[in-house]
Amino acid sequence: MRTKAIVSLLVLFGLLFVLSGESYAKAESKDKDIHITEKYDPETGIRTIGIGKGGKGKPPKTKDGGGATVDGCKMGTGYNSDWFITGETYTFESGNSVCSGIEFSFLYTGKTVGVGWYRPNGSTYWENMNDTTIPNPADSGYEYWSWYNVISSYEPMPSSMSSDPGNWTMRWYDSGSNVCSKSYTVCTAPPAPTGVSASDETICGQVSITWSSSGSFQYRVFRDGIGIGSWQSGTSYTDSPGDCSTHTYYVKARNTCGSYPESSPSSSNPGTAKCPPSTPTGVTASDGTVCNQVSITWSPASGADSYIVYRDGVQIYTTASTNYTDTPGDCSPHNYQVVAQNSCGPSGMSSSNPGNAMCAPSPPTGVSATDGTICDQVSITWNSASGADDYVVYRDSVQIYTTASTSYTDTPGDCSAHNYQVEAQNSCGPSGLSSGDPGKTMCTPIITIDPVQVPDPVCDGNDVTFTVVTTGDALHYQWKVDNVNVGFDNPSYLWTGVSLSDDGAQVVCEVWNDCDTVTSNATTLIVDDCIDLIPHQSDSNSDWRIVISEVTAYGSCWKTGCTWPIEPNPIPISYLTNCGLLWKTGECYHYLIAEIPPQWWQSAACGGGSMLLMGSGAALGPVSSSFNPLNYTAESPVVVTVEITPDPGTMVYAVEDAPPVGWTVDTINESGSWDDVNKKVKWGPFFDANIRTLTYNATPPAAETGEKTFSGTASFDGSDEPIVRPISDICPLDGVGNLDDDCDVDLFDFAIFASHWLEGV
Repeated sequence: MRTKAIVSLLVLFGLLFVLSGESYAKAESKDKDIHITEKYDPETGIRTIGIGKGGKGKPPKTKDGGGATVDGCKMGTGYNSDWFITGETYTFESGNSVCSGIEFSFLYTGKTVGVGWYRPNGSTYWENMNDTTIPNPADSGYEYWSWYNVISSYEPMPSSMSSDPGNWTMRWYDSGSNVCSKSYTVCTAPPAPTGVSASDETICGQVSITWSSSGSFQYRVFRDGIGIGSWQSGTSYTDSPGDCSTHTYYVKARNTCGSYPESSPSSSNPGTAKCPPSTPTGVTASDGTVCNQVSITWSPASGADSYIVYRDGVQIYTTASTNYTDTPGDCSPHNYQVVAQNSCGPSGMSSSNPGNAMCAPSPPTGVSATDGTICDQVSITWNSASGADDYVVYRDSVQIYTTASTSYTDTPGDCSAHNYQVEAQNSCGPSGLSSGDPGKTMCTPIITIDPVQVPDPVCDGNDVTFTVVTTGDALHYQWKVDNVNVGFDNPSYLWTGVSLSDDGAQVVCEVWNDCDTVTSNATTLIVDDCIDLIPHQSDSNSDWRIVISEVTAYGSCWKTGCTWPIEPNPIPISYLTNCGLLWKTGECYHYLIAEIPPQWWQSAACGGGSMLLMGSGAALGPVSSSFNPLNYTAESPVVVTVEITPDPGTMVYAVEDAPPVGWTVDTINESGSWDDVNKKVKWGPFFDANIRTLTYNATPPAAETGEKTFSGTASFDGSDEPIVRPISDICPLDGVGNLDDDCDVDLFDFAIFASHWLEGV
């Protein structure tokens, strides 16, 4: 290969532009900081130029670490095609450099060549279109087909280039005409984005970041100094930070050319994702302070749009406020909880708090009214009712007083018994009425019957009782005989063993209580030798008083036919009912010799007792009887019926019935019995006036014929009514409609009669 000499006559232009904005002054090779080195490859005819900072004699380095290749334009014809690079684009950025020059053929000898540099807007930054003439190679020893590439000059990068980004253009000129061109994109870091804004709890689980565009760049969002997402061209980004804390956001821009130079960070802006609200606290439910309702309140929950109220675990209401008034419909305690919610969902359930409505109180219990223990007044007390503000007292269903206490003293103005009830009430209304309790005042004592002597007269040597009848309460008694105090605190005075010498004594009773004192009229004691007085046979101790045990014993003996110790025997049924009358009308009796037995024993008032009837008893009641069948047949039972309809005023009655001699008896109803001694069926005594149908079966003996008689008695309060009726073995209806011989007239007899009539019989 031949060594080519450097042609000093050729002027080649080179321009150096450094994207970092640093300006390089024009320098010679002797410059200590900026060096130009040259390397020529004779095989390819390419000369490599390196320009940059570095130590003396060392080739400068480009950004990628290699030497810079001359950017130039081949101009010429002949053996090689012209080399045009029009349309190619390269990038300038910080730390890069570019060299430019002209490679030409001597076939272009005599032509003028040049280079121009133009801004992105097309205006000329620098231009030398025809500043070099290609010499004749013969003058310099070169061959015409040779190609040469020499750098002999360069220009520093203008400081304005970084502030005028875009495609700068270098053009090579041949005799003033553009031969080829090349574009260089100035690639600088863009300005920091502006208008960065991060949403504050407006999007569920996310933060929306937006910013203003600063050009055709890419952007990336940083959260708390750490990049999130990827570089993007848009001006918004939605972050999902995974929590509800406040984060700091900023944005960087980067150019899309070269090594993507980045801007400085934008101003930061705080942002927070919206999350479900916190759980409400401070839940409080009122305890019986609101009528029929429960007031529930709670503290606001951060981020809540509304709240859901729960009663006993069941949702009952949704509200945007922090309180709610519930109407549970009862007065029982309920458990209340609250859940906060927003568009992101509900919070957890709050702690619970029990609450209950104030209701009308329950009716008071334990109502008690005094029974004649306070003079002219009645004291009413009761148990307090839960929730009651006051109480209303009622006497005989009429409201008489309202009080806040649990007691009241009433003055009814009489001595009658009254029914007292109490009703509790509060602002929610009244309770129902309590159960009633009767009460009465302690009434002033009144003697309604002066002392009564029983028996009157009293037999010499016997006991006598004086009884006073009074009204009033908590009464005390003081008996006096001829002004001498005897019996005390009893409405009856028992004087034992009176004698004929006591006859004519004056007996008086003083009666008193806390209200007053009254004195009876005197009663004169009557004592008799009793030679002509006869006590009732049932009065076993002759005390002129018949008690239930004596009635029972006397009645049992009558029913079975036993022999009573005192005549007459057998016991007459009238004596039995008279005995029952004396017991039922007060037990005590006296003897009226003017009457006939048993009416000579009549009721009388006695100590502490009441006399229901004075006199001889009620009127007799209707009595009817029947047989079924109407006639008897030997050894066939007949149903005997006795219908008793007592007078309504009857106190006691009994019935006895004697069948014909030799007839047997069974199936006695109404607890009746057979007196085998006296051969009678007996019922009673009955201590009422109820109507009764008494029945039994009577069976005639074999070969019994003819008319027989049933003889009975119904006794009412000591007065008898006989029941006598015959029965025969011959039907009384024979020949009078009894056509089928069954001793009755019925449909069968009518059918026989109709048949005979139709047949003309």
